[in-house]
This record gives sequence, C-alpha cells and structure tokens, in this order.
Amino acid sequence: MELQIIKQADGLLSPSCQGLMASLPDRSRQLFMPEATRSTIEFVSTVHTDVDEMLNEAMEHVSVLKQRALDMQLNLRGGGNHAMHFWMDRIVSETERGALLQRKYGFLPKRFSTYGLHVHVGMPGANEAIKVGNVLQKLTPIFIALAAASPFHQGMETGFSASRPLESLVYPFSDPMPMFKDWDDLLSKTADIYQTGLASSLKDLYWDVRPKPEYGTIEVRSLDMPLKIEKAVALAVFVRRCAALALNDVLQTPEITLFNLDQCNRFLACRDGIAAELINPFTRQMTCMKSWFLSVLDVIRTAGLPGRESIYLDWLEQEVLEQDQAQWMRQLWQETGCDGQKNLHNYCLQISDVLLERSPALTSV
Repeated sequence: MELQIIKQADGLLSPSCQGLMASLPDRSRQLFMPEATRSTIEFVSTVHTDVDEMLNEAMEHVSVLKQRALDMQLNLRGGGNHAMHFWMDRIVSETERGALLQRKYGFLPKRFSTYGLHVHVGMPGANEAIKVGNVLQKLTPIFIALAAASPFHQGMETGFSASRPLESLVYPFSDPMPMFKDWDDLLSKTADIYQTGLASSLKDLYWDVRPKPEYGTIEVRSLDMPLKIEKAVALAVFVRRCAALALNDVLQTPEITLFNLDQCNRFLACRDGIAAELINPFTRQMTCMKSWFLSVLDVIRTAGLPGRESIYLDWLEQEVLEQDQAQWMRQLWQETGCDGQKNLHNYCLQISDVLLERSPALTSV
C-alpha cells in the first residue's frame, strides 16, 4: 500500500519519508520502505493465507506510523494521487533505485508520484503465473473501477474517477500485460525488450499485471490506493479469488478478443469508475461494470470460499453499491471550499480520518 505523507498544517505533500521511517520502532520499520519520491511511504505486508491476520497486521503497523506522523506534524492518507501534486515540487528518494529511475527517465518518476495498491498472489509455478496473469489482465477494468480514487490532478477536476492509471502510460513499457502462451514465450519476448536498454528486468515493465518470479507471485498493479485500509484488504481478497478461478480453469482467457479491447476497457474504467459501461471480454457483450463485478462474485461464491473471505467480499459488495469513492471525494472537495480557495487542510483531514476506520462486519471475533 503506497500512502501519502502530508503536512497537517496545509494538507500538502511532505518529503518526509526518510525521517518518518527513522522514527519507527524496529518491528514496524521492516514493513515499510521508501518509494521513488520522498512524499510516499509503502507498507509491504508479510505473506498471509488468513485475511483477518492481514488486516490486523496492516492496521497495527499503519496505526504506529500514523502516530509517529502526528508527532512530527504530519499525517497519512489514501487515494490514488494528491489533488495538488506538481511534479516539480517532488524530491526523488535518496536510494539506488531512485537515482536509477531519474537517470533513465528524467522527470517522469517525479510526475509519477502516485499511490497504488499492489496485490501479490502466490503461484505454484511459472506457467501457472502466466495463465492466471492472462485472465487477471482481462479483469483489470473491474479492479481499476473498484479502487478508483484519483479524480483530481494539479488542483483541477480531471473528468476521470481514476486518473492515476493514466500516468504510467508515458513509460515505454506499460499498458496492459501482453498475452503470453507460457513462461518461455514471456522470456523470449522480454529478451527483445531488454535489448533496448530501457528495461533490464520485469521490475522495469509497468504492466497492469506482471509476474514477480523472485516472490513466486503474479502481481496486480492497476488499483488506486483506496481511502480505507480495510477496502484495500477486501480488494486483495477479491483479486486472490479471481486468481483462484483462473488457476482452476473456471475462468479462462477468451480465445478471440476484440481489437484494442483491453486499452478501451481500461480507459472507460478510468474515466467512469464503478459507473462504467464496459465490454465483457468473456461474453463479448456490453455491460455495466457493477453487473460484471456481481457476476464474477457469483462465480467466486459458487466455487467456495475459505474462512472469513466471504464476509470481506460481502462487505466489498455493499461498499461498492453504496459508496463511490471518487464521487465522495468530489463532493468533499466542493464542501470544504477547495474548488475555489485551494485550501486543502479540511479536505485532506477528512480523507486522513477514514484511513484507519474499522467496520464492525470486518472485526474478527
């Protein structure tokens, strides 16, 4: 989870990752890491098979981080980007990776100071990761719409519910993950990419979905960081269950796809969020995003769910049907006067306040 570090005084981004990490106790510090720019701090969970344990871990350590931030006159918040993000104000992290990105891509890492949720699902083998990745890429418009929380950019309404996923498209190797037959096919095609010198490993390929061989996972990267941690965990459950459907051949990659469908669906999901009208690649029919999401939930439930995962998916369904994150942010933007005054304090304070909210339905007994 990539979290925004903001100043309490005015709500603007603060380049305080290094000092914030140094303030953490050892037990928490090992779960946080810097990102490309210093106004971002990333929480990396340990490996989990129990969803309650994942949520409790995230809530515990982000609570510690938030308290240390408050002690430093800072705060934390979710959302896919910051409404007043200007790339020239960002400071690249003083890490080897940060220096490499700046040498290779110039101002782009500063421009791409955005905040995402990355979900890793363990895979039994390399070919299985490709099979699952192909299916998850087709489901990416659902993931984008469910998490959409970036309607503003540089102080302006963008007309998009999720403007963040558009930012990665300026990189040479981004966009949807290409279809691959198997792991050998991926190795052959990425070898051609590496010859350009613009990428040297899968880490340099900013696809929506990509294998992560050093972890043994398939990674979904297209989601905005939700406003609430509990929604981030519920989305991780949904991604995991979709991966299980693909792994067990309940969902299979369509043999025939419409031309440029992945790009078009991606654009529509970014623009319209949960209100998007999309083409379901499995049926080739136009459908509203909510109906497609609910149909996938039905298949997941029919396949069976372990432990308390069904409770998280029930909660996610209600959350999606009852609240549109991007629309709530737009309404809050108007109510707090940001549209005219560009005074972010109250706007950011209210977004920060919901980050650690707990729903009684997701509190384990």
